Amino acid sequence: CFPDNYRCSACLAAYRKSFLDEYGIVFPYGLYYEDNIFFIQTVLKAKTILCIPCCFYNRRIRKGSTMTGEMSTKKCLDHIAINMLIWEELYQYEYKNTHINFIRKYISIRMIETFIFIKGFEQDKDVSKAMLSMMEFFMDKWLPIYSLTQLNWEDIYSLRCISNFLVHLKRDFNEAMQLKSGLLDDIVDTMVEEKLRMLPLQEAHSQVGIYGLGLHTQCMIKLYQRYVGPINCRLFFIVSEKKQNSFLNKRVVNCEEIPENAKIIISSQIFQHEMLHTLLGKGIIEEKIIMLYDTMSNYRCDMVMFAEADEEHYKRQIDSNIGKV
Repeated sequence: CFPDNYRCSACLAAYRKSFLDEYGIVFPYGLYYEDNIFFIQTVLKAKTILCIPCCFYNRRIRKGSTMTGEMSTKKCLDHIAINMLIWEELYQYEYKNTHINFIRKYISIRMIETFIFIKGFEQDKDVSKAMLSMMEFFMDKWLPIYSLTQLNWEDIYSLRCISNFLVHLKRDFNEAMQLKSGLLDDIVDTMVEEKLRMLPLQEAHSQVGIYGLGLHTQCMIKLYQRYVGPINCRLFFIVSEKKQNSFLNKRVVNCEEIPENAKIIISSQIFQHEMLHTLLGKGIIEEKIIMLYDTMSNYRCDMVMFAEADEEHYKRQIDSNIGKV
């Protein structure tokens, strides 16, 4: 059910008391968002889980509740503390290596949600200190699993968010943390370059069409030029309805005008299924179509989000280097 239908509320399940007693599963005292760690503990320890496809629970949403009330330093600190408890639970999980890809996805999404959650409280000294402790835990325990396999854009984006948070703190790091921070940047740079190098944009004699003129396409081109280099192919752009003849000094064609031997890149995440269906309906061979996102996966972020975070990282690096000079 993760992540789209993932619900961690303790009210959505019934538990054997003997099971909770056996493993000592209780809510952490005095913390908001306690359902998150409780749910993880029960799922990891349970031998059997039965799903009943009926609605037994009605939720009343009211003003001033934990979920609808105003954000506070306390809520930020508790969110971070719960994250740390979850990560420790996952790290101690005896079957974590069997489910490492899922755990990585879970950690990435929780990390992204955390940066969204604390937005506006980044400068709070207590929140910043707690976030740094969480980052150190992550770098020590979880960063190694990000270098073991191919990453998706959620993983890469979460790592870049961490890197952006850490960039102004590097002067306070010890040598070990400096090395891990450098490894973090290397992993992101390597994975982004690998993903982009799979695109045929450097093949000088190839005709390559990018479907769409939107922000996804512009971000993809900018990232490609930053991480790979100049575009050498015979580039053109494809639209469903032609309203202009050129874009970025390259010709624009509709789906009926696509050259027969051209390779096609679909850059959009939101509309990729619709674009693929349109191309196939026009008789384009599927082997010639390149997707930036796995059609079977539901992503919480895309290349646009990463490009924005990467631009922030790029500017912070420049500012940091100027500061050193």
